Amino acid sequence: MFTKTSLTLITIFAVNFGFVCKVYSNQDQVNTYYAFDLGVYSLEELNYETCKIYDHRRANKEGNLYIKNLNMTPENMRPMLVNYMCDFSLGSGLSGSPRQLTNPKHYDYKFIDGKHKYIVKSGFRELDFEAETAIFLKEFKSKLLNCKSDLPRNNCFGAGVVWNGFYVGEWRNNKPHGHGIQLLTRGVPYSFDKKVWNSIYRGAFKDGMFHGEGKFFNLKQSFEGNWFRGEMHGKIEWQWPVIFDFGFAFIRHKSGIGVTEVSSFGPAESAGLRVGDIISTITYDDRIIKMDETGIKSIKRFLNEVDANDEISIQILDRTYGLVLAFYDNAQAVCTPNSEKYSKNLCDKEYQLFYKACRAALNKTKIDCRENLEQWIPKIANNEQSNEYLSISFSKSQTRQKDQTAMFCIASRDEECYEKSILKNIFIDNGKISRGSYLMGMKHAYTQDDLHIYKQDDSSSHWILFCYGNKPPFGVLTKDKKLLEKIKFVTPSAFIFDTGYNTPCLAYKQFPYNVTSFAFPHLLKDNQESLELLSDLSGLYMVDIIDYLDDFIMQLDAGISPKNIKSIAHQWCNYDLLYIYCGYGRSDDPYVIHQKTKIIDNPETKAHERKKESQYKRAEENFFILSSCRSKYQDGPDDSTQRSLFKTCVAKLVKQRIGFWTCVYRGEAMSHCSAITNSSVPREVDAYKMNNPNALLDVNLNEWIYGDL
Repeated sequence: MFTKTSLTLITIFAVNFGFVCKVYSNQDQVNTYYAFDLGVYSLEELNYETCKIYDHRRANKEGNLYIKNLNMTPENMRPMLVNYMCDFSLGSGLSGSPRQLTNPKHYDYKFIDGKHKYIVKSGFRELDFEAETAIFLKEFKSKLLNCKSDLPRNNCFGAGVVWNGFYVGEWRNNKPHGHGIQLLTRGVPYSFDKKVWNSIYRGAFKDGMFHGEGKFFNLKQSFEGNWFRGEMHGKIEWQWPVIFDFGFAFIRHKSGIGVTEVSSFGPAESAGLRVGDIISTITYDDRIIKMDETGIKSIKRFLNEVDANDEISIQILDRTYGLVLAFYDNAQAVCTPNSEKYSKNLCDKEYQLFYKACRAALNKTKIDCRENLEQWIPKIANNEQSNEYLSISFSKSQTRQKDQTAMFCIASRDEECYEKSILKNIFIDNGKISRGSYLMGMKHAYTQDDLHIYKQDDSSSHWILFCYGNKPPFGVLTKDKKLLEKIKFVTPSAFIFDTGYNTPCLAYKQFPYNVTSFAFPHLLKDNQESLELLSDLSGLYMVDIIDYLDDFIMQLDAGISPKNIKSIAHQWCNYDLLYIYCGYGRSDDPYVIHQKTKIIDNPETKAHERKKESQYKRAEENFFILSSCRSKYQDGPDDSTQRSLFKTCVAKLVKQRIGFWTCVYRGEAMSHCSAITNSSVPREVDAYKMNNPNALLDVNLNEWIYGDL
């Protein structure tokens, strides 16, 4: 939607905490203009969380945070009530705040010009929305006209306050939509530190949310990649290098070369080559390479030069002869009497190893294997060669290149495998860099080879597999197919890398993660292919599926946890191919709490309206707490002792109700919240209400609601 600005002059005027920006363009001979100044907005108007505002002001020593007397006015009681409702004693100190006032690494607290001031230490850079916006305006120019201040912002470019911060960019229907930059003051994405003061997002928006390509960052963390409805989302799609290989390794043998390793899922294994086979010749086109006349390095170079689609023909010695020959070479010294290395125990061990290998490789009985020994040992001793051979033909591309590459990249962890991808998805946390796929904010593996890569301090990398933001309970990585089969039989819940149909996280949607609740209706609604698949699997008409999804979304917007929503959509989680649309559903799950909090904070939702009603009830309770405590101490002298006793009384009653009101604000029933928090209306409140039935006659409870508390 944006193109590089051509012949445009941009002028920035600094104004306290903000700036005024004018844009002049001669592209269409029309001057466009818009201006904004963050300095004219209070922290409350920018929609910072109330507790963060007060914590910031406490650290910055701004304003009076204590009551001066026992006058029952909202303004007088505000500092004390907010302090107790936030309960800063629990350690809610912020990190990444605009001044990081409590962080001695970034600031010095000095007395200058008669005032205490926080001085930025050299080398520390604050989060600067003004500077970032200036860069944004220099690099991009919207095709939309500037928004007009007296009209709703629709299909225009401008600046303004939004429910979770301040936005500069393109608008549609009074919401950020298109391309822009935002100062985020609340509602940080999942997986980010919620205690940071503010953050910045620059990139694509849709319907007021981060959606598409963009970068989110604050003083501690950042993510550059793909977003869906305000959360990190999307399969990174590693673009692994093209690797074609025959899939076997070998060493020198006196009769040719001996196969020491056969890669799982590779062409050699598919063609039937086995460990222990002795190769005498390799034929390619008209060339015949004799193994006993060609050096090991030359053989490897020859195999590397063969084109991916061209076949080679390998001639291997009769497998019975090869096993006996290997036994003869190993056992000759320890089984020959009067030799220096003769040992009856070691000789018996060699015989047992031969019988075991013979039965496994040739599917023969021990008697048959003994007869083979008796047949071939005298001939080998007389240097007689076998005239029986087995021929195997195959190419490098005989099996899927993706499987070959996957096995190479997983086994070698070669950094070349994890450099290129479709999505960037770069997450930095306190300097630690990782890249990978996400499912609505959670680190996730969509397929068996969907690894999360972590860069180490020495520039090396290591990988981790994630399901719904967690590591699987048990992880196994092996190329041994027999071992894979044994592990699957003994430990069905093991997380095993293979190339089967199932995605790695499918086995864990019930245990241990319990992600069986339908949870992501927007995600499903946005994917036409999945909608058509669901219609085929369920037999439902598309119009009904959309209707069910819209109903589910309405209930989510009402603040109901996914698990508590009564909907046919939960049955769709039984379809394995649609498992990614299911997630955590319990109301007490941290991820569900995160999502509900964002919904409740959004003034356009019913959940937000319900919270406002709950805030009114809490304001009433707080008023009666204050009144009951004041009634105990108002007859005494209005001194520091009385105020101290009054504050102690209020603190006890308000703090014991924090858990209850937090639960209610999340949309739970009051009876349920009372039960799980073991908290009921204080007796003092009930007693005061009974003795003072007209206490609220002249009280405007809206004045006793403080921000989002």
